[in-house]
Amino acid sequence: MAHCDEHYDADAVGVCRDCSRRTCEPCQVEVRRLGTLCTHCALVRAGLRRR
Repeated sequence: MAHCDEHYDADAVGVCRDCSRRTCEPCQVEVRRLGTLCTHCALVRAGLRRR
């Protein structure tokens, strides 16, 4: 089983649509009309963080 790219002790449950990082449940964000993103990419899309 694959592990989360951010939390190595957690199993991955999804993949970020933008950067293809594996994400665990706390790291993934469901964005309407965009799909599943990691927290970093969700903050970038919201304009709160730079790429």
